[in-house]
Amino acid sequence: MEAPPYNNGTFCALITARGGPEDKNLLLLAGKPLIAWTIQAALAASSIDRVIVSTDCEETAAICREHGAEVPFMRPALETHLEAVRHAVETLAKENYFPQYLVVLQPTSPYRGAAHIDAATKLMLEKKCGSVTAVTKMMIPLKDYVVNEEDGALERLNIANDSVLKVLHKCEYPRRQDLPNSYLENGSIYIQRSQDILSAPSGDFPWRSHCRFGEVKMGWG
Repeated sequence: MEAPPYNNGTFCALITARGGPEDKNLLLLAGKPLIAWTIQAALAASSIDRVIVSTDCEETAAICREHGAEVPFMRPALETHLEAVRHAVETLAKENYFPQYLVVLQPTSPYRGAAHIDAATKLMLEKKCGSVTAVTKMMIPLKDYVVNEEDGALERLNIANDSVLKVLHKCEYPRRQDLPNSYLENGSIYIQRSQDILSAPSGDFPWRSHCRFGEVKMGWG
C-alpha cells in the first residue's frame, strides 16, 4: 500500500491485543483488567492524539471501550505482531487517518506510565531518529556463551559490535566491568513513522532500525 500524506495529528497510540483462551489482557491487576492500565497511561499522555486498540476479540473490544479507548475496527486473526500493526495502519489510512508516528504499546507492560510515553515521544522529535524502542539495561553485559541448537554444545558468544570487539582485542576473557553496557528490549514502547511500517518487509520490525540512544531517568508512574 502506498503511504498517503500525513494528517490528523502527530502521535497515535496503538494497543495491540490478541484474544483467545490464553488471553492475558483481561486478567485483573489491582482491580483492573491488565489492558486498562496501558489505556489509562496512553490517555493521560499529553503527546498522544488518539488511543486505538486493535483486537480480534469482541469481549476485549467492549472492555477497552469502557476504559476510554477507541476500537474503530475488528481485525482478523493474525500470526504476528507486525501484521497486526500494519493492518491497523492500512485500515486507518483507508478511513483517511494517517498520523505521522505510531506509538505501539503492548498491554503486558502495565507499569509503563504516561510520563514514559511523553518522554519517548519527546526523544523521537529531539533526536530526529527513525524509531524509538524502550530498553532495559542488563545487570550483566553479554559476553559468555550460547547453546548450539544442532548439537547442544556451548559456544562463545560472538557479538559483531565495535564497542565489544575493541575490548576483546585487548583480552580474550575480559572482565564484566570492561565491557560496554548492553540493553534488553522490554516491549513497553515502540515508536515508528507510519510510512515506514507500510514499507517494511514482511516479518521485519522497522522499530529496531535507525534507533538512537537517549536515557530517560524517572520513577514509574
